[in-house]
Amino acid sequence: MTIFDFIFELADVFCSWRVYLCVIPAVLLAWLLHDHWPEARWLYFLTVPSVLGALVLGLRWEYRSS
Repeated sequence: MTIFDFIFELADVFCSWRVYLCVIPAVLLAWLLHDHWPEARWLYFLTVPSVLGALVLGLRWEYRSS
């Protein structure tokens, strides 16, 4: 497997609707929370892991479906 094959496979995974179906609601919720409470430092400890978890969940869902 060359580096180009790896890059194309990774780009193909990120073009999947399953990844975005998991990530977009998590990012929107994080944006709304940060917009409502802009000075809350504790919010980063809640939103960053949840968005990363949604990304991992979407990638896992895509991997298992193909």
